[in-house]
Amino acid sequence: MEDQTGEPPQWCVVANVREAIYYGPNQGEWVQIGTKHFSPGTKVYVVGVNWDAELTKIRVVGKHRGSPRLVAMVMRPSWLTNWRAKVIYEPKALRKIREGGFPRTLRSFPTDDSEDSREKAEHLVQQFAENFPPLPPKPNPEA
Repeated sequence: MEDQTGEPPQWCVVANVREAIYYGPNQGEWVQIGTKHFSPGTKVYVVGVNWDAELTKIRVVGKHRGSPRLVAMVMRPSWLTNWRAKVIYEPKALRKIREGGFPRTLRSFPTDDSEDSREKAEHLVQQFAENFPPLPPKPNPEA
């Protein structure tokens, strides 16, 4: 079923940018709130992945921190949390997901609203959730 703009809905892996991202020599020496391009809690749509041995980079589409526009970025999946599969209906998001800004490298990513696409999206969510579970709160060294 298409919406009024002619964009058919599709299943997609969706996640949120973590509130705090710990980085540095000891993976916790410094803290960053959100990322350079996305505010904490921003919903991003996962549109591609580099399935190397460490799952180091994914391709996402989301609302940029400094503008109302949707942007396509490559980022670390460890910076995301709350993985889920959803049907996307927003025309702007669907257009940006389809144009993407980079070549489509993963053929198994869902591309419609079929039951098969739902299963693929849920399988990807399970893989991401297993590899990138929610982080425990950072211990307070002053306590």
